[in-house]
Amino acid sequence: MLSGQSAPKGPPIGQGIKSQLVIGNLEAFSAFGVVGWVIAKNPGMGPLSVHVVTPRSFDIGTPALPRPDVVMGGYDTLHCGFSFPLTNWLGLGIQPDDTDETVTLLVMQGGTPCYRANFKASAASLLVPQFRFNVETCARTHVSGWIASSDPSPLMLVVVNERGDEHRFAPALERADLDAGARAFWEALPMRFLLRQGRLQLLAEQRGRRFPVTELRPPNVVTFLEEQSEDQLRAGIRPDFLQGWAVNLLTPGRRPRVTLSSGATEIWSAFATLYRRDLVAQTGMDGFCAFSAPLGMVPAGAPWKLSVRDGDELHILASSEEA
Repeated sequence: MLSGQSAPKGPPIGQGIKSQLVIGNLEAFSAFGVVGWVIAKNPGMGPLSVHVVTPRSFDIGTPALPRPDVVMGGYDTLHCGFSFPLTNWLGLGIQPDDTDETVTLLVMQGGTPCYRANFKASAASLLVPQFRFNVETCARTHVSGWIASSDPSPLMLVVVNERGDEHRFAPALERADLDAGARAFWEALPMRFLLRQGRLQLLAEQRGRRFPVTELRPPNVVTFLEEQSEDQLRAGIRPDFLQGWAVNLLTPGRRPRVTLSSGATEIWSAFATLYRRDLVAQTGMDGFCAFSAPLGMVPAGAPWKLSVRDGDELHILASSEEA
């Protein structure tokens, strides 16, 4: 009943902790933190403990941290998370070198070993933090998601565009669906920062060092309905005109087409070419990107939809169903 493997390079992160006695997942493994969750299939056999053993060190943690995300994933045990540093690596003078050591990740239950994984790791590799993350949206002019680092020191995120411009922010939002070590973010990115950018790099910054996290693909077209129009629709007031603006950030010279329709009938259509002086400084473009759609042309009580199309991209800005 002892699950294990030979000694491959690197810990089994994300491969799952599975045996006849336990189920779980190892999410991060470094000297800064061994992070994951594990649940006993037969709790009556005793409490679980997680051990990390090398020829020169021994560390232990207890899976008792709340993990609401695991419960949301279909499991019935809330207190199943573990997160503990490899204190012997951090505190006993072990120096980074090129020497690999066999490391054993061991899960015990009531004195009985119920999962084991053996792998090779060097001191240098263990002193690099590891990250768990999810970028949930990169839309309009914002990016959102969450990130967790195996290193508990302060964390900053840095978005770098293709020109080398940087935008820095701290992920600091708490969410009920995340474990205690994770922080969420919702960060607006300046229009000028996104202009003519096909891809962005997301980096994590800790202890003065930067680590690549992932690549972001910002949308080509961003659309906005003016706040006054949104407020009127939200209040149940039907304005004569719906005003807003739409731009193709990748190719600013292209003007998206705005269409007002009722059912299958096109009521009005035009390119977003009206001038907005206030948007020149905000976007860095020529300002010819606004529109004013005549909602009053749609008969009272008839369904309607306001959409923006540019090439293969279609954005629904507003509709009678949402109003």
